[in-house]
Amino acid sequence: MLVKTAVPMSDALLSLRKRSHLSQEQLAYLLGTSWGTVSRWERGRVANPNRETLERLERIGILLKEVGGILTADGFIRFLQTPQAGLSGHRPYDLLSNEYSFEKLLDFIKGSKAGEMS
Repeated sequence: MLVKTAVPMSDALLSLRKRSHLSQEQLAYLLGTSWGTVSRWERGRVANPNRETLERLERIGILLKEVGGILTADGFIRFLQTPQAGLSGHRPYDLLSNEYSFEKLLDFIKGSKAGEMS
């Protein structure tokens, strides 16, 4: 889990982004911030993200682990932006904000076939 790691936050964030093949712009979109802020976090130039952002980042890391090898970075972003019938028409991106919604999203992903997520 990203939040509870002994690795410096900047290293953990950069590692997650690189492993996932996400650009700073893509990660910034997912976190609701700017690419410049992501860049400063990665370089350790500003304080760590707030608790809400860290929780969202942790959820993104979990999702990336679940879909790793199934979706490209662009495919992952597209999946998160597209309303899904199995989620009552919600966009997966909108379900990253709280634990209950996230659990529903995670269950959906675990039960889906790769073709349903693209």
